[in-house]
Amino acid sequence: MKWIGQHIVDFIARFRSDVYLEDIADGTVVDNKFLGLDSNNKIIKEAASATVTDLHSAGVDGSANQLITDDGDGTVTSETGLTFDGADLSLTSSTSGKPILTIENSNTDAVSPIIKLAKTATGANDDEIGRIQFEADDNADNPTVFAEIKGGIQDANNTGNSEDGQLELLIAQGASLVNVLKANSNSGAGTVLEFGDGGMVSLTTFKSTVVDFESAVTTAPIFTSKNTTADASGPQFTFVKDRGGAAGVGSTSDGDNCGLFNFRGYDAGGGSTTYAWIEGTAVTTSSGNEAGKIEVKVTSDGSTTANNRNVITGTGHTTVDKVDVDLGYGVASVVTVPGNISIGGHSVNDIDVAGEFVDSDEHLMTSAAIDDRIAAVAGGGKGFLQWYYYSANLSTTNAFYIEKWNDEFGVSSSINSQITDYNDTASSHWQVIRGSRIVPYDATVTKFLVNVENSGTDEDIDVALWKATPSVTSRSSSGVSTTIDHLCTLTYDFSSYSGSGTWTKSTTSFNATSLTQGEYLFVTLKRTSGTDGSNYHVHSTVTFDY
Repeated sequence: MKWIGQHIVDFIARFRSDVYLEDIADGTVVDNKFLGLDSNNKIIKEAASATVTDLHSAGVDGSANQLITDDGDGTVTSETGLTFDGADLSLTSSTSGKPILTIENSNTDAVSPIIKLAKTATGANDDEIGRIQFEADDNADNPTVFAEIKGGIQDANNTGNSEDGQLELLIAQGASLVNVLKANSNSGAGTVLEFGDGGMVSLTTFKSTVVDFESAVTTAPIFTSKNTTADASGPQFTFVKDRGGAAGVGSTSDGDNCGLFNFRGYDAGGGSTTYAWIEGTAVTTSSGNEAGKIEVKVTSDGSTTANNRNVITGTGHTTVDKVDVDLGYGVASVVTVPGNISIGGHSVNDIDVAGEFVDSDEHLMTSAAIDDRIAAVAGGGKGFLQWYYYSANLSTTNAFYIEKWNDEFGVSSSINSQITDYNDTASSHWQVIRGSRIVPYDATVTKFLVNVENSGTDEDIDVALWKATPSVTSRSSSGVSTTIDHLCTLTYDFSSYSGSGTWTKSTTSFNATSLTQGEYLFVTLKRTSGTDGSNYHVHSTVTFDY
């Protein structure tokens, strides 16, 4: 009995603090049940709660709202830098370059992972959908949003799939967020980009070698510079040539090209061709004496060299406050002015040429027009030449007689050896010029007037007008030939009259009327009937317009 009693005491001592279960049979655990101790240290069975509120026994011992991560060894950690309070999720770190948020997709297709900011309430125009903000402390440790990316709804209407969105890039300016870039839709017809905030000194700089604006729409792209201020000043487009000198000194040199507009296309062979350009040049950069030049040029006849081909060039000067203007290229160029030109404050809208005259202060005249006008004012530009044959004796019938131009008395038939018929076209030069008068101007013969006085004879006579065109331009022999033309003839029939008398006739009918300065006119007499050819007084006059 003593041994049994001792054995019982030992078992009681063994199970005082520890419980041992031996030879436990396999079975099914009752759902949601676990064993535990009550307040009297009695083992009891209790149903498990649906919510676990205390994880200290699992090694969790952090602050409120910290998220738990798996350590990978069966334990968990309450993260101090990762919190969620039911509305805001925060990821913080005090390590440089941290925290890093990585979204990785290892699929081998071309589809990327997505960060989605979603708003599920019924959308309306101008609703914000999401913002990404860039916040830091200012120098007074005040949390400040310095930049923001914002996405929103421009047009929420889903009729005809017409929904339009809007994306904005903003930065802090004076503690407020202002626009850097705004992109939205132009009523579904295309994207609209807006740069800057419209401030007085807003500046957009493109540090690019080439900036292209491209469109497949007809007449596009269109470049518009618009000023909406209620004053008289307009927008500006500025080219700057800057060689990089300190404070601008030496940044532009004499002859530097300060800017160029090129108008370029392709030729029929596909080659790129500059068809026109506008160029501004610094002619002189001397301080206080600066002068510039602007040129408008075009390609002409396939020439595209740097100095071809001038349309208009304006050049300023340094010592004189003036601008010289060149129009056109080459002597064959034609400059057309459809309206008025103001010269010295006087308006000119036309230039009168030969045969034109407008009595207006707005018309200029060429020299030919001035000559015509002088002639018109002076009586129509009329002239005349005269011959007087005194006491001409036409002793030989059907012989041609002529007298020297400076001798009124008598006549000679010596020219009869040269002229035998009114159809003759040549005569000895010296025989012609002795009886001729030189035509002083280019002119047109208008009338031949002749008065013949007879002294009792009753024969018939012819008075003829001739033109000679000299071919001699240097000294030559007296017998050289000269071309002659018979212009007209007046016939006097005195056979029906007896005694002395006078008779005047005229004609405006000529075989030719054109006269050239330097040609000769002469008059011949010929008796065609009777036996006595003495004592004829013949006074001849030819009139002409020039």
